[in-house]
Amino acid sequence: YAGRAPGLSTRLFLRLGHDGLDTLCHLIYPASTPWRAQSATALILHGADGGEIARRDLAVPCGGSNLWRASEMFGRADLTRAGDGGYVLIRDTTCRLFGYHGTDTQEAFSLDHMFGF
Repeated sequence: YAGRAPGLSTRLFLRLGHDGLDTLCHLIYPASTPWRAQSATALILHGADGGEIARRDLAVPCGGSNLWRASEMFGRADLTRAGDGGYVLIRDTTCRLFGYHGTDTQEAFSLDHMFGF
């Protein structure tokens, strides 16, 4: 690009754990040159029916990352309301974020790449 890249944004869908498993999410704001100092990321918890339950704001530093857990970000009461099939929409209109998500227990761990658009 001759100037700033046009239309960089993020929309990721974070599937929530079930049967008592907590979900973790590692969001990364990669940048080869300075861009915005930090992201303006919205984390929007939805129930299985698609209805919005809660919203939190998150700022990821340019060239940095943020690791968080659904239970710490939203709390057990909101996650219980989301139920099986609930999810978090990760939305940012200021930059492109990438990420990994998974669940962990003392017995097992999973981590998958998040594909967004």
